[in-house]
Parts: sequence; C-alpha cells; structure tokens
Amino acid sequence: MKSLKTVLVVEYMFGTNIKVHFAGCERNFVFESALDAGVKYGLFSVFPFISHHFEIPAYQMHKYKGELGKQTIDILKSQIGDTRHMIMDSGLFTLMFGSQKGKRDEKFMTIWMEKLCEFVISQNIKATCVETDCQKILGVDAAWRLRERMKGILRNNRIINVFHLEDGARGLDRLIEYSEYIAISVPELRIRFGLGKEYQNATIRFANYIKNKKPNIDIHLLGCTTMDLLKSCKFCTSSDSTSWMGFVRYGSNKFGSESKQRNISSIKAERMNEMLPEMQRRFANRGINESESVAKYAVAYSISAKDHLNRYEKNIGSQR
Repeated sequence: MKSLKTVLVVEYMFGTNIKVHFAGCERNFVFESALDAGVKYGLFSVFPFISHHFEIPAYQMHKYKGELGKQTIDILKSQIGDTRHMIMDSGLFTLMFGSQKGKRDEKFMTIWMEKLCEFVISQNIKATCVETDCQKILGVDAAWRLRERMKGILRNNRIINVFHLEDGARGLDRLIEYSEYIAISVPELRIRFGLGKEYQNATIRFANYIKNKKPNIDIHLLGCTTMDLLKSCKFCTSSDSTSWMGFVRYGSNKFGSESKQRNISSIKAERMNEMLPEMQRRFANRGINESESVAKYAVAYSISAKDHLNRYEKNIGSQR
C-alpha cells in the first residue's frame, strides 16, 4: 500500500466520478432542502428510526414513533424516490461515540443489527445499507459474525462493508475479497495520522490498493469533506459529508481549506422571502408539517446545498 498511483482500470457505479452524498436526510425538512437544491445523492441515519426499541432517546424522537413516525417514514420513502442513490447509515457512530455512547456487548449489537434489518425490510427501504461495523468495541471476529448475518437477512439491498484499522492488512484483503462495496473511515485516519497531508495520503493509498486488487469493487469514503482528497479519489464511487449543514448549524459555510467563508447572516432578506413560498409549497406537496421558521431554515440549507453542489461539480465532476 505504498504507491499513490491512480488505478488505470476503473468501473463506475454512477458515471465517471465520485458522487458526494449529502448527510442528514433522516430529517424530512433537511432532506427536502437538499432536493430543492438539486441534490441527487443522500445519506440518512437509521438511528432515530430504531433507537426507541432500546429506550435510547433521539432528537425529536416523537417524530419517529407511532402514527407520526409512519408519516415521517412515508415522506422519507417519497424523498428517496427523487434521488439517484441513497445510503442508510447504521447509526453506530452516535451509539458508540456520540451523546448516547455507552458500553455495548455483542448481544446488544446483534439486536441493533436485526432491528436495522427489520426496519429496512418492513418499510421496503430502497437504500444501500452500511453494516454494523463494531470492530472498535467488540473486535474483528464479532464484526464478521454480524457482517455475515446481516448479509443473510438483507438480500434485496446492497451493503457497504467498512474497513477499520483494527482489521489489519490481512483483514483488509479478506474484506476486499468478500465485499462488493467497501468503505474507508476517513475520520478514523484523520485521528490516527493527524490533520495534515498524512491522513489524506493514507486514504489515497488504501483506496488505490483496494481498487488495484479488485477493479470492479465500489469504494465509499466515510465522512470525507476535504476537496483535495475528493479530487485525488475521483475514481471511488461515493463519499458522504455533513459540511453543507454547517451554514445553518454553525453560522458559517467555509468549504474545506478554501479561504472563502460565508455566514448565514449574509443571506439577504429579499432572497429569503423570494425562496420561502416555493419551500412552503414543497413542504405542502410532500406532507411535511413544519412552521414558517423551519421553512426558513430549509431555505438556508438549500442555499448551502446548492453552493456545495456547484463546488463539487466544478472540482470533481458531475453530481447528477
């Protein structure tokens, strides 16, 4: 895995370059804002849809349970139908490292995986599913047991298997042989190698190694937000990012290492007022019952999504 040479033989799932999937689509109004901007590739987390089975609270949990939950799911499925490809994340990051982190054993993780599969099958979710990659808390062997069991249950959905450093070199080779779609955890490499070029070079080495070893495999870059890295890994199939949401969440829209930074306050009131009726119309047509203030947030998300979409298309190719 020393060479940074780009592979010569490449097969693409979505055209001729990597497609960035806009994360955060588990919230209907956020998803709608991405669609309004022209986004065709998205990612949502299964976490809020199944966490109530474990009495683990999720943000606005009431919207994911009972009759209201059914409406949320129906809207989600309608929205997925307007995308070219959707990825469903397992929610493990929140479960292991987020606000609901805690000790989890293999029994718990097995039930989590089964509830994930039950949700996908019972709701006929048309998405590629990220596996329950539990290497960091339960070890490699447990991850393989869950991986094989999940593959046996989800026969009608593609599955993304995830490589972690705990797998080691032999484990990576085994995963490449086993997988049709494999993910590299970019945040993990950033933590391991630091914020400089080293983690980017490590990601590029892993991606090239995987593609050279199995040219027809699809590669996903988990949590990849750096434009230089996306440029170097254009031969990969997909990536995902929450960067587009920073404009609303944190009041700024700095894009990777670029110096240009926009603030949410820079949106002119006239522009907001101009876009608001169309967003409210989209909400009504989709069955999204939210206030005007939420619709205004959706407008800001849409502006940010369009900004990111344009930059992705300029730097790494079509996102259609």
